[in-house]
Amino acid sequence: MLKEKVEGWSLEKKDVKNLILLASPIILSNFLQNLYNLADSYYMGKVGGVELATSSFTSPITQMIVGIGSGFAVGGGVIISQLVGKKDKKEILKTNSQLLSINILVSLFITILSFIFCEKILKFSGADGELLEKSSLYIKFIFLTIPMTFLVSTYITIKNSKGKSMSPLYLIAFSTILNIFLNSLFINKFKLGLYGIGFATLIANVILGGYCTYELYLKREISLEFLKIKKDIFYRILKLGIPSSLTTITNSLSFIIINIFVVKYGTEVLAAYGVGNRINNIIYVLINGIGTAVAILVGQNVGAKNIKKAKNVLRTGIVCGLFVGMVLVV
Repeated sequence: MLKEKVEGWSLEKKDVKNLILLASPIILSNFLQNLYNLADSYYMGKVGGVELATSSFTSPITQMIVGIGSGFAVGGGVIISQLVGKKDKKEILKTNSQLLSINILVSLFITILSFIFCEKILKFSGADGELLEKSSLYIKFIFLTIPMTFLVSTYITIKNSKGKSMSPLYLIAFSTILNIFLNSLFINKFKLGLYGIGFATLIANVILGGYCTYELYLKREISLEFLKIKKDIFYRILKLGIPSSLTTITNSLSFIIINIFVVKYGTEVLAAYGVGNRINNIIYVLINGIGTAVAILVGQNVGAKNIKKAKNVLRTGIVCGLFVGMVLVV
C-alpha cells in the first residue's frame, strides 16, 4: 500500500521540464516587479527618512486596493488557459477582450473610490503629521497608475495563459530599467524629491500600459467586437477570482494592522520594517511563480479533457513547491 502511494507521487521528467520552462520567466517577472518597488524605496531613502517610511507605510495599502481587482486577472486566466487547451480561438479572443473591458471598468471605479477615501484610509492606518502629508502625496500618484496596472495585469494574464511567459518578462524588465532611469533623473538631476519618484512611477506605468494595450490589439489578441461586457463571462470570472482577491486583501490588511503598531515607534523603525518586508517578498516570488505556472498548465489540460495529465502537473507543482520552500527556509 505504501509503495503504491509513493509511486503515485513519482514525477515525470517532461512535467518537471514544462513546469520549469513556464515558471522561470514568471518568477523572473515577479522578481523584477519587486525590484521595481525596491528601486522606489532606494530613491526614497536618498530623499529622506520620512520619505522611506512613506514607501513602507503605503505599500500594503496599495497592495490591498489593487488586490480587490486582482481576482479578475486570476479568474480570467483560469478560463483562458482552459480555452487554450480546447483550442477554441474565437472564445479565447472573446474572453481576452472581456477581461480587458472588465479590468478597465473596475480599475476606474477603484481609482475614484481611492481618491475619495484616501485621507481616511491613511488616518485609519495610523498616519499623522508629516507622514500623513507625504504618504497622501505619494499614494495619490500610485492611485493614478491603477488603470495602467490593471491593463498590464490583463496583458500578463493573457500571455501567461497561452504559455508565452517570456513576453511579460521582457516588458517588465524594460519597465524596471525605465523606472530606475527616471527616478535617477528626477531625484539626482532635477531634485524633485517625492514628486520626482511619483512622476517616474506614473510615466513608466503609462508607457507600459499603453504598449500592452497596443500590442494586444496589434496581434489580434483582443477585438473591439467583444469589448461590451457580457454578464455570463463577468460572473464566471468574478466567481473564480474572489478567493484570490480575498487572500490578497486579508494578507495586505494584516500588514496595515501591523503598521498601526509599528508607526508608534517612529518613522525610522517603520522604514526599516518596510524594507525588510520588501526583501522578504522577493523570496516568495519563487513559490508564487510555481503556483501560477501550475494553475496555467492544469487549466490547459482540463480544457483539453486530459484530467490524468492535470493531476500529474498538480503533483509535480506540490513537490517542487515544497522542495523550494524548504530550501528557502534553510
